[in-house]
Amino acid sequence: MKVGWKKIIVILIVLLITIFGFLTWYKYTYSMRIAEPFEVNSPLLEQKILIATQGSEFKDKVVDGLVEKLKDRSVYLKVIDITSLPNIEADDFTAIVLLHTWEMQKPPEAIDQFLKQSKNTERIVVLATSGGSDTSMEGIDGISGESIISEIPEKVDQLMSKIELLLK
Repeated sequence: MKVGWKKIIVILIVLLITIFGFLTWYKYTYSMRIAEPFEVNSPLLEQKILIATQGSEFKDKVVDGLVEKLKDRSVYLKVIDITSLPNIEADDFTAIVLLHTWEMQKPPEAIDQFLKQSKNTERIVVLATSGGSDTSMEGIDGISGESIISEIPEKVDQLMSKIELLLK
C-alpha cells in the first residue's frame, strides 16, 4: 500500500513540474517585451501622435512603418511601451495608436485602464493582435488580426487611413 502512495506522489510531482515547465516556456516564448520609447520631431508641433505598443517583431515593424510615413510631416510622434500609459494625458495628443496583443480574451490591464480613463476615445485607434479570439472593444476604432509579418504593410496602411482622419 505504501508503494501505491509513493507512486501517486511521484506522478503528481512530475505532473506539476511538467505543467510549471510548460507555463514557463509559454510565457518566455509568447510574452511581449518592453518597447523602447523614442520621439520623432518637435513636441512643440501642433499635431501630436502617441503610439503605445508592446515589444515584438510584428509590432516593432508596424511602428517602423508608421514612423516612416509620418516622420517628414509636421507631426510630433511619441512612442512608448503600454506600461507607461498611466503617465499619459490623452488630451495632449491629436491621435493615439495602441498596439497590443489580446491576452486571455481581453486587452492587457494597462490598455483596459487607459481606455476606461480616456474621456475622448474618438481619437484612439487600436491594432489588437490575437490568435483568433474576439478582439472587439465597444466604442473603439480598431483593427485586429494575427501577427503575420507579410501583412504589416496592409496593417500600416489601415492604421494610416484612420490616423489621417484624426489629423484633419
